[in-house]
Amino acid sequence: MSEQPVAIGSATASKATPGRYLLVMGLVLVLGLGASWLWSAKMKLAFLDPEYAAWSAKQDLVARCDMGDLLVLGDSRAGAGMMPTLLPGNGINISVGGAKPVEMYFFLRRALACPNMPHHVLLSIDAGHFHSTDTFWERSARFGTFSVADLHQIEAVARETGDESLFDERRSDGFPNLLRDFLYATSFPTLNFASMTRGGLFLRYSHNLEERDTTLRARGHHLFGDAPGDDALADDASLDTFQVLPLEGWYFNRMLQEMQARGIRVDFVTTPVNEATAAHITPKLRQGFADYLAAAARRYPNFHVLVPPIPSLPDRYFGDVFSHLNQAGAERFSRSLAVILRDETP
Repeated sequence: MSEQPVAIGSATASKATPGRYLLVMGLVLVLGLGASWLWSAKMKLAFLDPEYAAWSAKQDLVARCDMGDLLVLGDSRAGAGMMPTLLPGNGINISVGGAKPVEMYFFLRRALACPNMPHHVLLSIDAGHFHSTDTFWERSARFGTFSVADLHQIEAVARETGDESLFDERRSDGFPNLLRDFLYATSFPTLNFASMTRGGLFLRYSHNLEERDTTLRARGHHLFGDAPGDDALADDASLDTFQVLPLEGWYFNRMLQEMQARGIRVDFVTTPVNEATAAHITPKLRQGFADYLAAAARRYPNFHVLVPPIPSLPDRYFGDVFSHLNQAGAERFSRSLAVILRDETP
C-alpha cells in the first residue's frame, strides 16, 4: 500500500485563510468608503439637482472675487428676480434657495474677505424666512455652505439666544452634535445617497455643468420656474403675523453691523409676490414686517428700506407656485429696480 503524501503546513494555511479574508474585506470596505466619500465631497455636480449647480456658480464668483460694486444677497426669490446685468454696478447675485439670515451671513463674510469688496449690497429676505430653518440641514449644510467651525459657531449662537429650532430639525437622526457637524461639513456619503441614486451617480454632470456655466454668464442670476404665469398661493398667504426666530434675528443684525463697520450701503428690497398671494397677505404681517425693518433702519444709518415690504406683480410674471419671477418678471422687476437705484443711490 502506497503512503499518501502529507501536506506540510496545510493546517496552518487553512487557519490563516479567514484572517486574510477579513483583512482583504476590511481593506475593500475602507477603500470603497474612501472613494464614495471623495465622490460625495468633490463631485456634487455629478449627482445633485440643478439648484446645486447654481449654488456652485455663485460660490465660484465669490471665490474669484468677481463681484463688481453691487452684491445681491438674498433667498431664492431674489435669486430669480434680480438680474445683475440689468442693474447698475456690474455686480453679482449670490442669492440661493432657502437662504435665511444665518446662511446669508456666511456668504457675506466670504465676499467681505475680498480685497475689492462691494460698496453696495441689495439685501432681500421674504417674511417667512425670518421664522424658519427648514432647509438649513437638507440644503445649506449638505451643499457645503458651512465648515465644522461655522456649524460650531451657529450652535453656540443658538444656545446663547435660546433658539432650539436647529436642534429640533435634526434630533431624529440620533447623532451627537459634534459628529453630525463633521459628517455634514465633510459630505459623508450617506447624506447624499438618495441624490446619488436618483442622479445615477454621474448622470446629472453634463446638465449641471451647463446650468453652472449659464449662471456664471448671468452673473449669478438663476430662474427657479419658467411657467408663463402662476396664480397659486405662496406660503406668505398662510402667515398671520411677522415673527423672527432669535437665531435668524441675531445673524440679521450681525450682517448689518459688519456692513456698517465697513461703510457699505445696504438697501433692503422685498421681491414681489403674485397678485393672488398679495390678496391674502394680512395687515398684521405686512405691518409687522415693515416695523421690524424700520427699527433696523433706526439702528443702522447705512440700512435703507428701498421698496415697501411685500409688493406684488400680475400673476403672468411668475414661474411657479412659490412666487418666483419668471424671465419676463425678472426683467420687469430688475429694470424698475435699476431706476430706483439710480435715483436713490448717492
